[in-house]
Amino acid sequence: MKIGRSQLNESSELARRAEWGLVIWLIAIRREILVASFLLQGLAILLLLRGEGAALFWAFVILFAVGHGGALAIAPLVLNDLFGSTYLGSLVGAYWLIATAGSLVGPALASALRNGAGTYFPVLVVFAASLFCAALLAGMIQRSPMTRA
Repeated sequence: MKIGRSQLNESSELARRAEWGLVIWLIAIRREILVASFLLQGLAILLLLRGEGAALFWAFVILFAVGHGGALAIAPLVLNDLFGSTYLGSLVGAYWLIATAGSLVGPALASALRNGAGTYFPVLVVFAASLFCAALLAGMIQRSPMTRA
């Protein structure tokens, strides 16, 4: 069977529309991806509380890596959706300044909690709870009236 040029053009146009449909859909659910990323990280931490073993460890690694990578990739896009691109560099800088402050203080607090309790259990519970709170707060994000078009 011979395929004509018009059939090829129609199929490539269909593929192009499907690609753009996926892109538009992903743009529309950025906030939901951010929420899912935080939830995945929290669930990964809870896996560590279930027990020991290579299978749990690798499940943790995969879930946490996907969640963390998703949050890293999508957070600037969510900031852009909320506040526009005019001051996006400053907003992302402030975002990372706060994240860096947490990375500076977090290990010291985790160490104090672990030394006080004698186990990592409360540290992991607090870490998972903070990720679930982040998911809740990210889910509550509403678009600013100034950026609505």
